Amino acid sequence: MAIVEVSRVAFTTFQLSRVAYWWWKAYEEGRPADAAPLIWDHFSDMFLRECVPQTLRDAWRIEFEQLHQGTISVSEYAIRFSELCLHAPAFVSTGRERVRRFIEGLDYGLRFSMARELEMDTLYQQVVEIAWRLEGMRGLEIEDRKAKRPRDSGGYSGARAPVAARHAHLAQPLSSAPPAWGAFSRQSSRPGQDQFQQPCPPRACVLCGDTRHMVRDYPRLRRGAPPQTTHALRIPQSP
Repeated sequence: MAIVEVSRVAFTTFQLSRVAYWWWKAYEEGRPADAAPLIWDHFSDMFLRECVPQTLRDAWRIEFEQLHQGTISVSEYAIRFSELCLHAPAFVSTGRERVRRFIEGLDYGLRFSMARELEMDTLYQQVVEIAWRLEGMRGLEIEDRKAKRPRDSGGYSGARAPVAARHAHLAQPLSSAPPAWGAFSRQSSRPGQDQFQQPCPPRACVLCGDTRHMVRDYPRLRRGAPPQTTHALRIPQSP
């Protein structure tokens, strides 16, 4: 473990530049030659104290307390969470507390789906991976719903038509023309007789009323004699 801590310090100090580089250079020159290797916790405390103002660290701590995913992705939220928790070690003193803080900052849908991870003492890296997978699955589900919706303008829009439009057919005016003879059937009130319809009256000659010929076949007109009405037009009456 000590070798790992020393390696972290060496890797970090190799990347320092400008003010941080000159600070580290002066520190190394002032250290005794037989001093013990510097471990990571000691180095990070010194670096923050010398190179990062206290006001800035306080601002980062407040931002960490109020950190929520919002509109960013899970990956972006996890990166920002890891950056800010370095300035608020008291809030993530244990692995369980770190996991709880991370899950509580997720949006409601992911937070609700990951309630079991709080009870199972899941590792932080596994929690981040689970949240990332759930976010991907939810994105695919949203895309499938959009693909199933009609693309044309005449498709279902999700809104019901107004009441007046739905019942417009009930307000259409009735025709003023009288119905043709025999258009309606006279139905009996007795059961079993609704299928019978009253027959239409037979067609007859308009001059004599005879049903055996029409006016174009009138006998006297064929012989050139003036027409004579033998009897008035008789229209059968309904019983």
